[in-house]
Amino acid sequence: MSGGRFQYRPILVTDSKDQEEYDSASVSLNVFRCLCKQVAVIADVVLEELPLRRRDGARVIDTSKRTAKFHTEEGKTIFIRRTDGYEMRVFQNCKTCKVPIFYRPSPTSHLYFIIKGG
Repeated sequence: MSGGRFQYRPILVTDSKDQEEYDSASVSLNVFRCLCKQVAVIADVVLEELPLRRRDGARVIDTSKRTAKFHTEEGKTIFIRRTDGYEMRVFQNCKTCKVPIFYRPSPTSHLYFIIKGG
């Protein structure tokens, strides 16, 4: 494509698993975008299949059970007072518009919470 606003670039997706480690069904990757259209995450699951967190309605991606590649940058860390103590949230922001999309309970957690409406 030439002369248009978009430029075609092939991408190479690699991982460390051998072909035998995948089941016979093909792996389908889903692209989730920020409201500004920037790619936020590529994952092997459909958003509606992710479990919901009851406390705030966030969808949960557990990277110890799912394959996901995040294209975000670390944002602010906040602490929320709860009846049973404090909850830490480390936000992950869109690289383009800087809007928070995910949060994690700690910088090293394998859990990502997709902000409801994000």
